[in-house]
Amino acid sequence: MKTIRIRNYSSHWPMLIAMAQVLKLQNVIETGSGVYSTKLFLDRLWFKDLVCLCSVENNSEWYWRIRGEIADQRHHYILSEGSVAETVAKIDLMDYDLIFIDDSKTGKERIDTIEAIISRKPRRPLVIHDFQYKGYQRAVQNHFENQVVYDKVPAAHCGLLWDGDVISQEDALRITTIMNSMDVEMS
Repeated sequence: MKTIRIRNYSSHWPMLIAMAQVLKLQNVIETGSGVYSTKLFLDRLWFKDLVCLCSVENNSEWYWRIRGEIADQRHHYILSEGSVAETVAKIDLMDYDLIFIDDSKTGKERIDTIEAIISRKPRRPLVIHDFQYKGYQRAVQNHFENQVVYDKVPAAHCGLLWDGDVISQEDALRITTIMNSMDVEMS
């Protein structure tokens, strides 16, 4: 595998790339958008099966910046007038193969998003970026049967959580093996 060069804000890439290699991810929802995650999901090299990416953003300045940088018909962009948590509470999460959580300016707001999503019991895999924060870990505690935490330096701090057979044990092992075999450099 080629070397993946990441920056601090793209430390979630190894987990997402590994998941895209193992699972057929056609429809993804991300809370928060960005020059790293959004563009990665829309990169046909890594996400060959992607049909739709839904990005939920509540920072209007950021929304307009990213919207101006991305012109891809697979991208559906929602500007939330309130909190991201309020907006995702109205979205049918069962329409998506993966829920990626990386939103908000404060940890409290992201915890609200995490809690809004898990209260709906979406039976979809969740990836939470910056999972090293104890508040995020407490928010999901006792809510998921399965958890993979990726904390290999330099790319670190993602949590993959799911219930039941949403991801098979074999696929979870393959995802972990791929992540651990990546040659990751910080740039």
